Amino acid sequence: MTTIRRRIRELTQQTMRPVSANAEITSIHSIAPSYTRVTLASAGLADYKPTLPADGIKIAVPGKNGAPEMRAMTVSRRLAPETIEIDVLTHTSGILLPWLAQARPGDHVDVYAVRREWALGDEVIEHILIADASALPAAATILHAIPEANRVHAWLHIPESDDSVLIPTHPGLQLHLRTGNGWTPTELCDELDKTLPTIPLKTGVQTWLAAEASTVAEARRCLIRHGQDRDHLFAAAYWKHGQDSTTRDEHIRHAFSETMTRDLDLTDPDTRAETEMLADDIDAKPKAAPAS
Repeated sequence: MTTIRRRIRELTQQTMRPVSANAEITSIHSIAPSYTRVTLASAGLADYKPTLPADGIKIAVPGKNGAPEMRAMTVSRRLAPETIEIDVLTHTSGILLPWLAQARPGDHVDVYAVRREWALGDEVIEHILIADASALPAAATILHAIPEANRVHAWLHIPESDDSVLIPTHPGLQLHLRTGNGWTPTELCDELDKTLPTIPLKTGVQTWLAAEASTVAEARRCLIRHGQDRDHLFAAAYWKHGQDSTTRDEHIRHAFSETMTRDLDLTDPDTRAETEMLADDIDAKPKAAPAS
C-alpha cells in the first residue's frame, strides 16, 4: 500500500535535480491582511512538473547586506506551464517585507524548485491537517486536493480573522481555528490530546503537519504517542523561533551532510524531519506518555 511517506520518497527521487529559473514578477497584490500573492513567469518553469499540493520552492531575495538569500515558499497555484503563484506571509519580520515593499511587476527573481511535501496515500479516508500561519498557503492547497468524501480534522492558525479567506471550504472539514498569536508547543499538544482519542489513528489516518520547529517536534511526538503510524505522517518545520532562515538553512545543510555519511535516505521524509530536528537542536525521539 502506498503511504504519504513512501509516495513523497518516490516523488523526491524522481525530481532529484531541481528546476531553476529567472522569473519575472507579472503581478503582486494583497489577498488578505497577512498575505500577498506574487505571480511569477519564466520559460524555465515549464520543466517543473507535475504541480502537486504543498510543493515547495525557494526564491532568492536581497538580504540585509544586499546579497541574495534564499527563502522557502509554497506554490499556491499553477496558472500555466510557465506561470506559478506564491502566497507570501507578510505578518512577520525579516527580509521578505522589504522585498515585497519594493517589488514591482517587471522585476525578476531567481526561483529554485521543487520539494515535494504532500501526496494522497492509498485507502485514506480521514486526514489530520495542522498548520501555523507560515504553512497556511500549503495547507490550503492540500485542502483543495483532499477528496470531498474524506473527513478532515484541521488545526489552522491565522494572524487576523480576515485571513480566513485563504481557507478553502470542504464538506468534510472540522476546523479548529486559532487567530492571533500561534500556539506554543504545549498549547497545541494539549488541543491534540483532547481530540486525538476520538480519531482512529491506527486505521490509516493521514496526517500533515507544518509549523515552527519546536511546535512541530512536540506535535509529532504527541501524534506518535497517540498511535499515529509514521508511514502516514508528514512533518516539516517551516521556521525556528529566534533564528533567521539563512542561519537555519546552514545548520540544516551541515546536518544533512552528517546524515549522508551514515548512509541514510534523505529522500525519506521521516529521515528528513528527524535530521532537521537535530539541526534545530531538538530531540527527535518520541517521548513516553506521562504517568497517570
